[in-house]
Amino acid sequence: MKNFSHRLPDDAHKRTIATGSRTSMREHAVASASGGFRVFKLGVDDRTPLSEGFYDKASSDPKRVEDMWTSFDGSPEDNNIGILTGDGIFVIDVDVKNGKAGAASLKALRDRGLEMKTLTAGTPSGGMHLFYRHPEGAPPRNSVEALMPGIDVRGYHGYVVAPGSSLASGKDWHWLNEGADILDAPEWLLDECGRHVDRGAKIEAVVDLDADAAVSRAAEWLRDSAPVAVANAGGNATTYQVACRVMDFGVSELAAVDVMSEWNAFKAEPPWSHSELATIVHNAAAYRTSPIGIKSPAADFEPVPGQGEVGTRKGRLYFRLYNEMADRALTVSPNPLIKKFLDCGDTSVLYGASNTGKTFVALSLAHHIATGMPFMGRKTVVGGVVYVAAEASESISSRIAALRDHFKPAEEPLMATIPCSVDLFDARADLKPLMALIDAVGGVHFVVIDTLARAMAGGDENSAKDMGAFIANVDAIRTRTGAAVMIVHHSGKDASKGARGSSALRAAVDTELEIAGGAIHVRKQRSYPSGYKIGFSLPVIVLGQDEDGDDITSCVATFSEAEEDFQAENVTSAQAQWFAVIRAWEAKQGVAIPPGRDGPPFKWQTISDFNRVAKLVGADITRQTLTEHIEALHKAGLLKRVNRNEWCTTPH
Repeated sequence: MKNFSHRLPDDAHKRTIATGSRTSMREHAVASASGGFRVFKLGVDDRTPLSEGFYDKASSDPKRVEDMWTSFDGSPEDNNIGILTGDGIFVIDVDVKNGKAGAASLKALRDRGLEMKTLTAGTPSGGMHLFYRHPEGAPPRNSVEALMPGIDVRGYHGYVVAPGSSLASGKDWHWLNEGADILDAPEWLLDECGRHVDRGAKIEAVVDLDADAAVSRAAEWLRDSAPVAVANAGGNATTYQVACRVMDFGVSELAAVDVMSEWNAFKAEPPWSHSELATIVHNAAAYRTSPIGIKSPAADFEPVPGQGEVGTRKGRLYFRLYNEMADRALTVSPNPLIKKFLDCGDTSVLYGASNTGKTFVALSLAHHIATGMPFMGRKTVVGGVVYVAAEASESISSRIAALRDHFKPAEEPLMATIPCSVDLFDARADLKPLMALIDAVGGVHFVVIDTLARAMAGGDENSAKDMGAFIANVDAIRTRTGAAVMIVHHSGKDASKGARGSSALRAAVDTELEIAGGAIHVRKQRSYPSGYKIGFSLPVIVLGQDEDGDDITSCVATFSEAEEDFQAENVTSAQAQWFAVIRAWEAKQGVAIPPGRDGPPFKWQTISDFNRVAKLVGADITRQTLTEHIEALHKAGLLKRVNRNEWCTTPH
């Protein structure tokens, strides 16, 4: 294990007094390298790396570092010093400038048990850099305020400015406890920071970079079409996306910083400093998943590196071989929250007319997730829930009391309620405070916003532009937390046309659920079959009595735990009867079918077996109607083709 430290030679202080000059940057750089830190050159009075790929040039060899900071005439150079992170150490960057909440968030981390006696540096703006060790080969990823408000993480291929460095203003970076040990980070902190995922070799550019035409196209896009980045309202994420788009044109990392300077001055509110902008652009270059220049006209007929070469536009068509494609099935599958119903990170809308039980259903789904209860026989991943009761803030307590009295959880579920209205239309209003509350709850997998109308204060539901702004803020919550977000909404005047307002909502969501007639009607599923309904009931729960002796009551949406209670939409009674025969045949096989799994396969030739079993349910199925029934059940998502003439039931 490396022993990191930063100690100047014993006589450095004496030399400073004798000569009247400050310790040189070269001495500080060599001291850091001697202490095990990998260092590299930044600009003079600046915090920006001098070149791309600084992480490859960083060194902990004192002799090499001394040469790096020595000019041709042998005199020391004044370049500031960068310390590479993600190679045994990472840094918790506490930001307090411009009113950021770094200090409060650091106190919250300390209250959770984070040891603060680790090696720590002070920054020119009054913030701090806390150094921690990470396990070998498992560095945290870089992030900006993803851990907590005002807390950035400098991990894999990241960096911080080393103490000894300074700005032209005279402010500097300095150790607050020089000589202290760097402590091991606790496992929970590493988990919440998120581990870096090695994507393999760096993706190479596919065109010659920084051609005049590419820079001009990028500048034109920045001037005419690029979005505005607003601080404390997803501004960092917006800037990251803008940087990615600029490099798509065929602009290198360093050139992107320059070409974005005018955009930064006029469309970043407030503008980023040069070093802050450079850091975001570097992250965009380091973590992009497509080659730089992917949208350059010069790249249109070039092969994608590492992909099959075909005479077509690169990046839009490529191939994967048979086994490679098949093997991806287990690595790119969704991350289920409720298996084959809701996935982590997805957006869903649950809508219906007034007094149809929308909130009761949403609360029940939330309770299933908070407790890990199976839903209709399907596995549920237990996770924290935040329920934004923007509309039912007065009655939400009785509804949650009914959940508690009915389900009687053995332990208190991690289910937090926000019983007040929120404004998710204006990104500058409640978006950041809401995300801070979600972060404070911790481990949140599911967020419910009840209702869209109350959370879209001042916005026009019928405007695609306004709905787009609301959806963008919902996406910010989903992206920041990794949680699934469910929006509770109202039906339009014509219920057959779906949810009220702009169709931009339906286009954006992964799952669309309608509440009508005592059932959840699954209208849209991006990843799973749709077109079926799930019945529910609303039993009355007596919570107690008021001062007059009258019952205080509420309801709970309850669902059967049997998969068979999923009912296909648009299936005739004869076809439903045929499906019942298949289920009866499955039961006769004596094979246990785990929740969320397909049933055993059957062939058309087994029709005689089905007819014998059909008597159990009073069905009379003939070969003539077999194809019709199978196709209908397949269309409804109740059957799945295994082979040419072999089928199985799906986990509905």
